[in-house]
Formats: sequence, C-alpha cells, structure tokens
Amino acid sequence: MPLDRRWDLWDQHFPRRPPRVTPRYLESRLAHRLQEVAYGGLPKAVNEQLADCGERLSKIKVWRGACPTSPG
Repeated sequence: MPLDRRWDLWDQHFPRRPPRVTPRYLESRLAHRLQEVAYGGLPKAVNEQLADCGERLSKIKVWRGACPTSPG
C-alpha cells in the first residue's frame, strides 16, 4: 500500500499524526487499529486491569480521573 494511502487511513482513525514515525511503526499501529475496529476492542475490565498494572509498575507516575488535592 502506498505511503500516502497509509496516511489517509491514519487520519481516519487517529486524532493527530505522530511527530516522528517509521513505516514499520505506521503499519503496526494501523494494523492494530483496524483489527480493533473489525473485531472489537478489549473488554472494559481488561482495559482497567492493564491501566492498573501500568500505574503500579511504571516509573512515570500519572493520575487517572480526578487529580488528588494537595494538602494545605
């Protein structure tokens, strides 16, 4: 598939283009997204489990939902 057609698909499925990308990255992300559309995404419970694991195991700390208030 020509590169311009891949970018057309990207624009249909993602809100913005990545700053730097290789053809392999572009193809793998598009393939994942097209499979998700065709077969359905992961169940909500699985997504939540993965997010929880990411929060526990990541060295980068981010908050989901409302940010906790700081004391004082």
